[in-house]
Amino acid sequence: MNKVNLADWPYFSEAELMQLTEVLNSGNWWRGNGDKVIEFENKFANFHKATYGLGVTNGTHAILLALKALGLKPGDEVIVPSFTFISTILPIMELGGIPIPVDVEPNTFCISPSEIKKAITNKTVGIIPVHMAGNICRMKEICEISKKNNLFIIEDACHAHGAEYNYKKAGSFGDFGVFSFQALKLMTSGEGGCLITSDKDLYNKVQVLHNVGRPLGDTNYQHVNMGSNFRMSEFQAAVLIPQLERISSQNKIRLENGKSLTKSLSSYSEFIPQTIDPLCNLHSYYMYMFYYNAHKLELSREELINELNNRGIPAYRAYSQVNETEVFKRYIAGLGKEYSSLLKNNYPNSQNISNNVVWIHHRILLDKSEDISNVLIELISQKSVIQK
Repeated sequence: MNKVNLADWPYFSEAELMQLTEVLNSGNWWRGNGDKVIEFENKFANFHKATYGLGVTNGTHAILLALKALGLKPGDEVIVPSFTFISTILPIMELGGIPIPVDVEPNTFCISPSEIKKAITNKTVGIIPVHMAGNICRMKEICEISKKNNLFIIEDACHAHGAEYNYKKAGSFGDFGVFSFQALKLMTSGEGGCLITSDKDLYNKVQVLHNVGRPLGDTNYQHVNMGSNFRMSEFQAAVLIPQLERISSQNKIRLENGKSLTKSLSSYSEFIPQTIDPLCNLHSYYMYMFYYNAHKLELSREELINELNNRGIPAYRAYSQVNETEVFKRYIAGLGKEYSSLLKNNYPNSQNISNNVVWIHHRILLDKSEDISNVLIELISQKSVIQK
C-alpha cells in the first residue's frame, strides 16, 4: 500500500507570512517595544474565557511560573496524574516540592477524582489535572475537592487548546490554565507557551516573574523579586495569532473524524479507543489514543508503530508513568522513607496505558479528503498487510 497523504503540519497560510513580515519590517522583535505578544495574549485569554493571558517560552515554564506565583515551597505536596508527560512534574521538583502521583481513569486516561481525595494530606497544597490528549478531566468534581480542601488548581491544558467541558473552555476552571505551542501541538510557534487566569493578583505575579522580576512598565530597572527571562518573542506571537482564528474549525474537524474513527474501530476487539468524558463536549484530539492488544494481532506494539510510520501515519507509544522515570525515582529516593511508597507500582491503570496504548498525531484527523477510518482499519486490522 502507498503512503497515506496527510494534512500538512505545521500548517501556515498567507496570514502568518503577513504577520511575520510586519514584525520583521517594524524592527520591533521583542515584546518590550512590540504589540504582537500583547495582542495574542488578549485574544488567547478571551478565546478561553479568561481575563488575562501571558505568553511565555514554553508550557513547562508556564507550569513553573504558575507554581512560583502560587507560592509553592520546598516540602509542599502537589497531586498529579501518574500518567502524564514529564513536564507536569519537573517544575514541582525544581522548586523543592513533592509531586504525588495518583492513578488515572482507565477509559478517559485523565486523573481520577476519587484517587485525588485519597492522596490529600496536611502537606497538600494543590492539584495539577492534565487534560490528556484534549479530553478534559472531571473538573466539576476536582473543583469541589479543591474548594473543600483549600487547594490550588493548575490545569495542564497543553493538549487542550479550545477544548470544552460542559461548554466551558479548558484552562478556565482553575487558578491557572497552562498551554504549550511546541512543534506538535494544536497551535504551534515551534516552541512557546501561555498562562491564562482571571485572578489579577496572580497575573501580576507571573508578569513580574517572567520578566526578570521587573514590574510591567518599569523604566528604572526595579527588579523586585527573583524572576527570570521567560518572555515570548514578537515572531512567535505573529505566527500564533492567525492560528487562533483557525483553531475552532480545526477542532470541529478533528472531533468529527475522531468520533468516526472510534465508531469504526468499535467492531475490532484488538483496539479500544480512549473514551470521551460525557461532559467533555469538545475533545480537541491532540492525540488519537487507543489500547492495542498485541496478542490478538500477533504483533508487538513496537512493530505496529513502526508499520504505521512506514505507511505515513505518525504513531507513537504512550508516555511512561512518571513514577517509572529515572529523574522521579532519584528525587523521591532522596526524600527518605516517608515517600518510599511512591516508588512502588500503585497505579495499575496508568501502567496499563503506558504499556499498551498507541497514539497518533492529530494531523491525521484534519484531512477531510480521505476516509481516515477505513485507512487505519486496513492498516492495523489485517495481519496479511503487515509483514514482520
